[in-house]
Amino acid sequence: MPANRNRIDAALAALLLLAAGVIVTLLYAPVRAQNGAQLSIPHLSIPAGQAKVTVPVNFDPGEEAVAAIIFSLDLETTCLRLPLTDADRDGRPDAVAILTSDAFQSTVSYSAADTTGEIDFSIADWSIPFTVVPAGTLVTLTYDVLCAPDPTQATRVVPLPFSTAPQPSFGDTEGNSAPGTWQSGTLTIVNPATVTPTNVPTATNTPVTPPPTATNTPVTPPPTATNTPIGGPTATNTPVPPPTATKTPVPPPTATHTPTTEPPICEDNDGVGNEPPGDADGDGKPNCRDADDDGDAIPTLIEGNGDPDHDGIPSYLDGDSNNNGIPDAVEVGPDPLHPVDADHNGTYDFLQMPAIFLPLVHR
Repeated sequence: MPANRNRIDAALAALLLLAAGVIVTLLYAPVRAQNGAQLSIPHLSIPAGQAKVTVPVNFDPGEEAVAAIIFSLDLETTCLRLPLTDADRDGRPDAVAILTSDAFQSTVSYSAADTTGEIDFSIADWSIPFTVVPAGTLVTLTYDVLCAPDPTQATRVVPLPFSTAPQPSFGDTEGNSAPGTWQSGTLTIVNPATVTPTNVPTATNTPVTPPPTATNTPVTPPPTATNTPIGGPTATNTPVPPPTATKTPVPPPTATHTPTTEPPICEDNDGVGNEPPGDADGDGKPNCRDADDDGDAIPTLIEGNGDPDHDGIPSYLDGDSNNNGIPDAVEVGPDPLHPVDADHNGTYDFLQMPAIFLPLVHR
């Protein structure tokens, strides 16, 4: 078989192809149907002055056996800010918590330049048999609250919407699209109740009768005491030895070890580890935070880190992976999440090396 997209054995290639097929089906299928799965964000309320708020994204499978979910959230940056600190170096902001089990692989992708879906999520089981996503809270996001209601208003309502470009999508355990809906939420910031002033009674001055004047009465002095000597034994001074000084040993100071801070780890969980530094496609995101490192619209997870044309450039950074003169962005076909495989041999066309035909020589 020609070199496959990840230079791995045929069985794993087939697995990734099936998983990719699940994602493609999810993104291009209709999602609104009765009794289907549902994503929802609740309507929350906090008092004005509260510094942070945690927003959950909840999931109800309905009657569907859902194994994969993809959705994006629009961030309202006027009133809310999502801190991007990654102190635990797990490749996602500490303010974002994924609450699914280890059976699922999850990705979080944030782009401040994306005004239609600033933070993207995918939650899926990539191994067969696929695990069903249970009902409950999938994700929580803890925002800094930046605004408050106008003093003349009782409340301020902040939208918490799902993105519709792309819209949320679901896949079942058979690799097909699953019907589903989504319900956006709101955050209501409430001004404290207005305090009505209470009338305080005016203090009344009441005259006070002055106390009677004190009269000084002369006091007769006591009689003068007379000292009468009394005979007794002579006191003998007994010398008292000075106390012996006791030396208290002082323990030596304890050495304090200051741990060396390790450099943060940058990883976007796209299937390619130890990505080279820099920004290959110049989109403002480093390679280790970019879901499409070379900017050809084909996700790095699909392109893989193989090198079919042996030019020293892995496919996820190579604009023409098979060196046939056709850019990957063209050869992939109309759907980058479901690349063309014209000969159905399990290798995408943009990763397949062209056949070489030698002329027939007659002797």
